[in-house]
Amino acid sequence: MTSVQGNTRQCQAWRERVYARHKSLASHLKKSHLRKANKLSYVEANLWLIDQETKLKIGNSGLFCDCSDHELKDYAEAKSKNLHLQLIEASNLYGSKLPEQQKTLCDYIREKVERSGIKFPLAESDYSKDEMIAALCRVCTPEWWRRQLRNTATRQYENYCRKAGFISISGDIYCSDYTLRRKTEQRAKNQRLLESLEAESSSGQVYTLAELAEKSVSNPINRRNELMTRIAGFESYVKERPYSDKKLQTDVPYVGVFLTLTAPSKYHAKIIRKTAADKRYAIPNKKFEGANPRECNDYLCTVWANIRSEWAKRDIHPFGFRMVEPHHDGTPHWHMVLFVPENRLIETCYVFHHYAMREDGDEAGAEEARTAIVYLDPAKGSAAGYCAKYISKNIDGFAIDTDSYGREAVKSAIRISAWARTWGIRQFQQIGGPSVTIWREARRILSGDLTVDISAEAEPILKAADAGDWFTYTELMGGPICPRKERPIRPLMVEADDTNAYGEALELFKGLIAFGLPTITRIENWTVQPAGTASRRNSAGGWSASVNHFSTRPKAA
Repeated sequence: MTSVQGNTRQCQAWRERVYARHKSLASHLKKSHLRKANKLSYVEANLWLIDQETKLKIGNSGLFCDCSDHELKDYAEAKSKNLHLQLIEASNLYGSKLPEQQKTLCDYIREKVERSGIKFPLAESDYSKDEMIAALCRVCTPEWWRRQLRNTATRQYENYCRKAGFISISGDIYCSDYTLRRKTEQRAKNQRLLESLEAESSSGQVYTLAELAEKSVSNPINRRNELMTRIAGFESYVKERPYSDKKLQTDVPYVGVFLTLTAPSKYHAKIIRKTAADKRYAIPNKKFEGANPRECNDYLCTVWANIRSEWAKRDIHPFGFRMVEPHHDGTPHWHMVLFVPENRLIETCYVFHHYAMREDGDEAGAEEARTAIVYLDPAKGSAAGYCAKYISKNIDGFAIDTDSYGREAVKSAIRISAWARTWGIRQFQQIGGPSVTIWREARRILSGDLTVDISAEAEPILKAADAGDWFTYTELMGGPICPRKERPIRPLMVEADDTNAYGEALELFKGLIAFGLPTITRIENWTVQPAGTASRRNSAGGWSASVNHFSTRPKAA
């Protein structure tokens, strides 16, 4: 056996243990290590491997971001129990002086949590006693640790893969195969959990949670159909109802514009090049500074906030929809379909372009790549038709053959959904317009057997919603740019009798405030229980029990 420095038997055995710990990355680590050993030395290559494994560690927890879910669960149980014991010891130690030491104790626990690579659930200053207690309750709860560890591990792994160049048009597009597999397994586990539980109402209605999810916008088909209905409704509205310009004292027609917002080059891990045969491939971006997709999306949110603030100062109030999708390397970019008065279109686009280009706007290719502004011509197609492919390829790939990179659309949609869940990025958001919460509640009320005392003035609005007529619903709700507080129907929120698991007060959506009249529409109380409980009880002759909406909480998987 060779005795070259850095390649002794002990070194080889150590490397094999590293590769065994990171099976999904073993091939990459082996090949990269060998290249560095041949180019530099085994010592340098070993140091590189140590650095790579350090990058895979989750803080000082002793865990790696590609560890098993079982290891995460075990750590969550142990850490939450340890912190709970420390809080009890501190309470006994300080006794009556505990209120004076609350901030010190909170800072101590914060340090313990953040050393594990997890963000403490409380700002470093300006928090109340109740907020502090809720935060300390969270860090003593295994379920909270499991959620945080899973999110941190998945995001850290994905960001490692982005920096290593695995996620691109030349490799695993949008997200890594490893993360896709874990998200798919988690989704299957969640589906089994939903099927194993049922919700029973106080009047005896029983549904499995899977059945309820299938009827909601959790179902991709329902989600896509609702989005298309709302976009088409906005488009019908602008065709029929012009904007009343008070300054000009005349009506001005609305026009549509399609805007694209992309982050500066430093947020992109890979860039695309083309061969002579017009085939595309990815190369590392030398300007990339290591930001992950969540940080990039936060940057886009900041730009968007500046744009909207400037529009508001200029009395410009566009409405429409925003869609977020990933580039091939997982970097997010935004598409927006907006409707604005025709005489404010140029000013609207100027403000958009100005703020989009304010950071690194002079870099090469910025003018071509950072923004796109397309005026929608009704003669060439509808706004709904223009948006259909973007909505479909980001939800389920319905009626689309391939995505923007020539990949099968259905498979790409699965990867994009996994990408969005990993980074906690909201894919679709309505800009302006009436509340979709009221819309859904109206459809729930009128499509069921529920009898509620709704004012006669509100009835046409609820019927428009039930009929799926977003145009009429928007018009009757005050139009697309009416302030929320001035709309005729608003959600009725009431404080719950119970608190959540962390002692925080809960606000529940209980009904509607229609033309100033509060109406309870959520009159049923529901309890969650193992599937088959109701049928077994009925077959056994029945038994009485009080039903409390908060009495049963299924544990997280």
